[in-house]
Amino acid sequence: MSRSNISLDDFTSNNLGLINKISKDIKYSETELINIKDELNNLCQFAYFSEVPVGFIISRPLISVNNNENNIPIGIIIENLSVLPAYSIKFNIEIE
Repeated sequence: MSRSNISLDDFTSNNLGLINKISKDIKYSETELINIKDELNNLCQFAYFSEVPVGFIISRPLISVNNNENNIPIGIIIENLSVLPAYSIKFNIEIE
């Protein structure tokens, strides 16, 4: 089997600065980035193509207002999905 060129990785303290470099629309402060990493680590990932960071996703769990006791998510809200323009064109990804 061949090795996949596409991989995912968690946000870490060392790679948080990449988010503002990849995102063209939304810029986060350092405090916001640290809060995102600490609160949503399992729901935020970097996308790598041949070990080069080319995109990321930030999402949050959707909790039902009727489900106050268990806090069981009923879905996921994607807050930010960003891909570098060169790679979005290469793979026909349209992000508006």
